[in-house]
Amino acid sequence: MIAGPEQVRPQSSLSEAEHRFRTLVEKIPAITYIRRVRETSRLLYMSPQVETLLGWTPEEYLSHPDHWLALVHPDDRERVQAAAARAITSQEPFSAEYRVVARNGRVVWLRDMAVMVEDPSDGAQLWQGVQFDITIEKAAETRLQHLAFYDSLTGLPNRRLCIDRLETVLSRSRERGVALLFLDLDRFKVINDGIGHAAGDELLVAVAQRLTAGIAGHGSLARFGGDEFVAVLEHVDDVRDVEDVAEQLLAELRRPFTVRGYDLVVGGTIGIAVTSPSLSTPKDLLRAADVALYRAKAQGGGAFAVFDPDLDRQGLERLEHEADLRRALERGEFQIAYQPVVDIASQKILAVEALLRWNHPERGLLHPAEFIPLADETGLIVPLGRWVIEEACRQMRWWQERYPTARSLQVSVNLSGRQFQQADLVIDVAQALENTGLPPQSLALEMKEDDALANSADIVAALTGLKRLGVRVTIDDFGKGWAALSSLTRFRIDDLKIDGSCVSKLGYHQQDVDIVRALVGMAKAIGMDVTAGAVETGEQLAVLRELGCDRAQGHHFAPPLTVSEVEHLLQSGFGASGAPSPQAV
Repeated sequence: MIAGPEQVRPQSSLSEAEHRFRTLVEKIPAITYIRRVRETSRLLYMSPQVETLLGWTPEEYLSHPDHWLALVHPDDRERVQAAAARAITSQEPFSAEYRVVARNGRVVWLRDMAVMVEDPSDGAQLWQGVQFDITIEKAAETRLQHLAFYDSLTGLPNRRLCIDRLETVLSRSRERGVALLFLDLDRFKVINDGIGHAAGDELLVAVAQRLTAGIAGHGSLARFGGDEFVAVLEHVDDVRDVEDVAEQLLAELRRPFTVRGYDLVVGGTIGIAVTSPSLSTPKDLLRAADVALYRAKAQGGGAFAVFDPDLDRQGLERLEHEADLRRALERGEFQIAYQPVVDIASQKILAVEALLRWNHPERGLLHPAEFIPLADETGLIVPLGRWVIEEACRQMRWWQERYPTARSLQVSVNLSGRQFQQADLVIDVAQALENTGLPPQSLALEMKEDDALANSADIVAALTGLKRLGVRVTIDDFGKGWAALSSLTRFRIDDLKIDGSCVSKLGYHQQDVDIVRALVGMAKAIGMDVTAGAVETGEQLAVLRELGCDRAQGHHFAPPLTVSEVEHLLQSGFGASGAPSPQAV
């Protein structure tokens, strides 16, 4: 009997659908497969893309039941088998990323995903899966991981990996000691500034190579950042062995490095900490080694020091204060007081000086002398100073917009030499002015006389940039060191503030009056305004007026005021009516 068209069409449609599906499957950029789950895990179908990707034909896969598993990288094979077994037991989809070895020996990463279905012909369980080539993705992932854990310049482990490894070392070295050597290069900044940053980077690479060779066989080395390196030594039984390694590393640094035609001796200082019941964590060891390093540097550098709790108690306190300082910046524990600066002739308040205070949760309100030296030494003065500049600008702009008497007021901010030497100072000031809307002429930045005497290229560049912005520049504490007149004219200073130690002597001896007269005369001769600091009495003010001093500040007029106290004065119209009396505030 011949089948009619209605009997042929279903079979024909099924064949066409199967053909279209196979064509689609064999054109997508992935390998597809069908494999029986149990018995011999026989492969029923493998798409031709496998030959393009791995060099093995579908027939080779189909002819050998375990061919696919034999190609899995030996380091991944056990993991893949375990993942497949779990999926079979749980009846959940299979998913794994693993390496296979292509016919030409190339290692290829695959992402393999499969679901379990039932064969309609016999009810057997089948894996229907797809494999994607993720080799490029894995290479990028590896590069990112390398960047996350290794220093891009020297190739050494970075701070993060060093601490991770140190934790591992400490966990497995319960019976024997572990030593940490914190090494800081002595003259790198001077050399780097002298020969340029590119050559400085070459020097760091050479240093890393020499230190790596010196530590070989003893432990591992990491670059902790900048010109700091950390070595970790395991199986330490005698601290003298650690000292020998430290001396060997220092000797390596004393030998000249040849970089771009220069013979450079960089030198180094090392702080050592060895595990003990009280030094058992990475944080403990790093802190102790840092304290020992600080002591070694304080003794002249170029040597090593081993942490000693009795000798280094002061250093530990310093580190605790530094940590306090960092947390204070993060938690917003700083505040600013504002002291009026008065025009001597009119008694009108022309400006306020921003004076930083630390509202310490345990020690109360701290003045700058109690924390600024540490902030300057540790570099925290840079972010702290950035905050002070922007906060003072924001506050002054707020007052100018809200109170008519404050529209012409200026705010002055003290900066340390380290702040003047930072490359981004001018950018930070410009950003603060832009963020707050404060006119540049309403901001004055004060530098110490000692910093003016330093006359460094960094300070000259910073002052030039600030003057271009339109910001005023003042030399604070003038008269302590008698800054050279040539420095003052070169820096284009707007204002000199006579140091309070000079002002406090007025009214006692004619010689002290003559000194202040000379200071005022010198400033006037080169066109600068003169402000007297720390004016405490009416007698001092009378002498300053007679000597031609322009402005003054001190407790005779007002102490440093809180924001609310300043606003009380602004509401009372002090800008027009003159300075407040001490009793008024």
